[in-house]
Amino acid sequence: MKIINAQVKDAREISRLKKETIKNINQEYNDKQIKTFTKLFSLKNTRRHINERKMFCLVDKGNIIGTVDLKEDRIGGLFVKFNLVGKGYGKKLMSYIEKFAKKKKLKKVWLYSTPYAEKFYKKLGYKVVERGTWVCDNVRFSEIKMEKRL
Repeated sequence: MKIINAQVKDAREISRLKKETIKNINQEYNDKQIKTFTKLFSLKNTRRHINERKMFCLVDKGNIIGTVDLKEDRIGGLFVKFNLVGKGYGKKLMSYIEKFAKKKKLKKVWLYSTPYAEKFYKKLGYKVVERGTWVCDNVRFSEIKMEKRL
């Protein structure tokens, strides 16, 4: 098992992983929210994210089982294959991205959490700084802004 830099050739696998995880994990979302949220992780958007951010993939036996990215001081796109959630892979990716951020001389990182993932981030030392909502295609979502000093 290793963590590698995401490449554009990985976009299809990353997009599929994110969509499947949302559909199988985020039980707080209704069908309309899931449909809208998964659109954000289209192949086109995934390719764009790979080019705009520093994205990493956790690979096991040639398969991408998790991903996380960093754009400036914002952590995003933490996803672990839905049937592997709870096995420590998300923690491994977060540790990696935080170490990467420290090497970039960042003193603090922040992220938006889903309600499902809030406890996970709190266990890693993230603090809630703001609660709100965001709207995509006229569909409303809860958002929890969290940050951590490195």
